[in-house]
Amino acid sequence: MEILEEIALSKDFAKFRTPMLIIILLIAFAVRVFRLDAQSLWWDEGISLHLATSSVGEIWADRAQRLHPPGYFILLKGWLSLVGVSAFTGRYLSVLASWVQVTAVYITCRYWFAKLPQGKWIIGLTTLLITLSPLSIIYGQETRVYALLPLVYLTMLLAATKIGNKFAHSDRSGGFSRNGLHDPAKAPTPDLYWRWWVVLGVSEWVGVHLHYITFLLVAIVNVWLLWHIYQRNKMLWWRWLMTQAVVVLASLPWFVSVLFNFIAVRKRVDTGRFLTEPAPFDYLVQQIWTFHFTGLAGSLARDNVRILALLTAAAFVGLMIWHLVKTTSRSHYYRLLLVWLLPLAFSFFIWSVRSFSHPRYISIYAVGVFPLVAYFVVGGVRLSSWRWFVYNVLAVGLIGCVLALSYFSLEDYFFDQSVAKDDIRGVAAYLEAEAGAGDLILVPDEDWSLAFEYDGDAAIEMPGTKQRESMWEHLAEITAVPRQIFVLEYKRGAHDWQNVVPFVLERAGYLEIVESIDDMRVRRFQLHEPVAPVNLTPVVAQFESLALTDVWVEEGAAADTAVTVALRWRLDALTPDPLGVSLQLQDVGGWSLAWKDEEIVDENGRPPSFWPVGATTTTYHIIPLPEGIPPLDYQVSVSVFQQNLGAGPRTLDLSNQAGQRFTAAETSLIQEIGVNSNPYDLLALSVNPSNVLQDQGFVQMGDGLLLQAATVDRNNVAPGQSVFVQLQWQASDIPLQMPLALDLVQGDISLSPQVDMPVLGRYPPHLWQPGEVVLEHRRLVVPPGAEGDVDVVVMGGETAVIIGQL
Repeated sequence: MEILEEIALSKDFAKFRTPMLIIILLIAFAVRVFRLDAQSLWWDEGISLHLATSSVGEIWADRAQRLHPPGYFILLKGWLSLVGVSAFTGRYLSVLASWVQVTAVYITCRYWFAKLPQGKWIIGLTTLLITLSPLSIIYGQETRVYALLPLVYLTMLLAATKIGNKFAHSDRSGGFSRNGLHDPAKAPTPDLYWRWWVVLGVSEWVGVHLHYITFLLVAIVNVWLLWHIYQRNKMLWWRWLMTQAVVVLASLPWFVSVLFNFIAVRKRVDTGRFLTEPAPFDYLVQQIWTFHFTGLAGSLARDNVRILALLTAAAFVGLMIWHLVKTTSRSHYYRLLLVWLLPLAFSFFIWSVRSFSHPRYISIYAVGVFPLVAYFVVGGVRLSSWRWFVYNVLAVGLIGCVLALSYFSLEDYFFDQSVAKDDIRGVAAYLEAEAGAGDLILVPDEDWSLAFEYDGDAAIEMPGTKQRESMWEHLAEITAVPRQIFVLEYKRGAHDWQNVVPFVLERAGYLEIVESIDDMRVRRFQLHEPVAPVNLTPVVAQFESLALTDVWVEEGAAADTAVTVALRWRLDALTPDPLGVSLQLQDVGGWSLAWKDEEIVDENGRPPSFWPVGATTTTYHIIPLPEGIPPLDYQVSVSVFQQNLGAGPRTLDLSNQAGQRFTAAETSLIQEIGVNSNPYDLLALSVNPSNVLQDQGFVQMGDGLLLQAATVDRNNVAPGQSVFVQLQWQASDIPLQMPLALDLVQGDISLSPQVDMPVLGRYPPHLWQPGEVVLEHRRLVVPPGAEGDVDVVVMGGETAVIIGQL
């Protein structure tokens, strides 16, 4: 440590300090502008650019109902009006803010540490750490507010420190001598009187208009400043009061706007809270600690990062305890701890309110950890012998781990596609190639990112599912002309909680293909009529605490598409657990040919366990039809199950009848229309255990008719019991009306012959289209007295195939 003091105080060090600072600033700028436009815009950046291209009045009105104030978006609007609108120019404002962070850290640390023996080393190391900080670099490459927030915090801290320290050296009476006469020698200059008060007030006003999280910092800084004033110069309290009064008055227009929209803001705060459980405290601590040095929310999943973060924490805590016990200049140490730890501790309140909040919200406080790390590494304790060795092992380990975390995190961010932003640019390229001038692209509500990446001819619209009172009219208007519609979906969900968009498009047409791009999907629908609201029919079905009051089931869906269903529910009693609905398409024999299980939620994504008694909602569902379902009459049945996480699902009783399903409606399917891409990615209903079918792939059963697959539901059966058989047919040409036989054969003896057309004559082969696949189910009864091995045989014309043995 003495060597560091000598170097820091030498003239050579002072001579090279300015060039070194310039080199650090150049490095800081280079890493922040590196590959700035390499990644696509993402959801939040699209919102920023959209608002920045709106009017100030529109920005103000929009933000008054949201979770973030308008300051950043107005600033971004002014910036983009000068440099133009693009992903690069939008992000460049954050680059500049992140770059200025380096200078702000240097200035603040120089004021704090310049008089310490190793102060110059602490200042230099802190500046280097913020230069290479992944958190500063990553959020310096996003068109969001987070790169500006540390500047606000540092400015408030510097102003409060300047005020406290400058006035601490003046007379406690504020420049008046003991005899009551004014003493100019003791009074601060007029410039000092107001300059830093103005800086403090302006930084507070800017902060609360940039992000609500700065309210916490404003409170902490002002409590510290009031305590400082009380300890050193009580006459300054009125200046503090005047400053805060000006800040409040200047903020009144925004506060009033939020007050008038408080219900909407509260609704935004509550959105999604019921979808996640609170994060375990130990995991939350690990996540936030690691995020300080990586800037990546998912970095804990990587073994090397997890180990380095643990070693960093161990060295950090060891040095923190060492300084707590040994250091003599505790004022600097305690100040550094409070600057970082106090607001960070209070920020845990965020996760108690919104447990799914992103750790980026700590970016405003995380800047405080770097002066503390630098202080630990070179901070002013004189040690000897083994103590010197132990201390420096911890110090070298700490700085080594921090720099290693920076390296690995920046490598992942810049070059690893698995941590890259959603590839909206790839989606745009796909749509530019596939969508034409007459087509329509639907993006999730509030997702403006595609509009700034797409350069094609198709129109881009939002479905408006958040405004249910106008949704149907809006959807009818944009689908008035039958056309091809592309729907962008995020696999992580985008707040179309009830899947209204795919429901209305499937009902007005059919899903043709699904293209996966990164973590997104683009669904292509073909519409043959405009979207229209559904007219539900009243029914009576009571599933314990939940009543099904109205039903609508699509009539005339093509057999190779899907059946859409709408259900209206009413909660009659509180329920502790989430509920789900099971929908089945059943034939006349009760055989389930298609099904869909989904959670029941309202339009805001809340499950019934969060509904008040008497609440009603309409849910929208799609039952995809697997290949081979004949175009016949069917029933749609409904049951409700309780999603008890501890004991597993439990089916609710239907009007006190355990295990019963409610027949909601009947529907008829029409013939296939040629959808061959299996867009819902369904598995075939039948399997192929037959050795003959496995070897050949099919068996010709007369002219134009192929048996593709067959399965028997069991191998062991007793006399009098039933055996269920599934047969999958395909028409290679228009088949003849040839009866087919299904039988149990023992030797040469026929035990249970069943002769009929496929699908028991309900859909004869001469109605089939060439290439059409048809699935049927048959039931055979083992006759009394039968024993031994029995073959299950399918016969048609001259051909007989054994499909199983009992």
